[in-house]
Amino acid sequence: MPKQITLHFHLFSFKQADFDVFEVHEAFAGQLLATLAALDSDRFAREKLESGLEKAGNIPVERLNAWGGSLALGERARVRESERDRESESERERESERERERD
Repeated sequence: MPKQITLHFHLFSFKQADFDVFEVHEAFAGQLLATLAALDSDRFAREKLESGLEKAGNIPVERLNAWGGSLALGERARVRESERDRESESERERESERERERD
């Protein structure tokens, strides 16, 4: 997650000031804390990011989504869920077609 956040900041020339609230989708508090630490780590930037990219910097805890739920439209997990549903439906249709061909 910290790598993607940092890459998007640089790719789209975002600054922290461009955002009122940050939302980090991590399942556990420890993951969130590790993500926040990595975003502000010179070592992480040096060892894990593409050459020339700088750290994203410290995101103040006050600017994290504390209201629960997702603020983003088209939340990634929901998109993946929809894709799986479509794939399952397509597979069921193919299976039905095979059964009809056998009969």
